[in-house]
Parts: sequence; C-alpha cells; structure tokens
Amino acid sequence: MPHDGAIGFVLLENGGRELMLQTRASVKEDLGNGLDPSFAFYMDVASLEEARAEAERAGARVVIRERETFYGARECWVLDPGGTLVGISCMRRPASGGSVDAQPK
Repeated sequence: MPHDGAIGFVLLENGGRELMLQTRASVKEDLGNGLDPSFAFYMDVASLEEARAEAERAGARVVIRERETFYGARECWVLDPGGTLVGISCMRRPASGGSVDAQPK
C-alpha cells in the first residue's frame, strides 16, 4: 500500500494467518498523538471492550481509547507495562451474520 510515493505497508498471508509489515513513517502518521514506536504489535479480537479492559487490568496504559479505521475496524492502542505499543482491533460484525464490508467509506 503506498505512503508518500513509496510502499507504506505490505500484508503477507499464509494458511489463514496474516503478517503486516509497515514502515515507521506510516505507523507514526497513522497513530498521530506524537507516538513514534520502533516496534508495535497489532491483534484482532472478538471484543474490543473486553480486550482493552483485560489489558488495563494487566497494567497497560491506554494511549488511543477507540477509533474506527478506514477499513471498518474499531481499534484502540495501549502501552503494555514493558513499553510495547499494542493495537487491539475488532471488525464490525453485521447483525445478520453476513460478511463485513471492508471498503473505505
């Protein structure tokens, strides 16, 4: 995916698993809030609220409470007690159980 005329991130997929590699400049711009991590971990969960609460109980500090991405996920970002930036994401699930429209709005 392009970012400022160069590759901003790539997604690698194998066996139903995805690995996303994103440039530091792209991450910094995406996060805003003055965050400039040298490393970040990002995961998809079934319940954003439950995962965020569990992270807070474990000592994480919320740095981005909640926002919606251009592809339709709800996400928050926390700093774990060791200082690792962790993104927690939950795709919107349609009430009918059908597929999620991941197109930008």
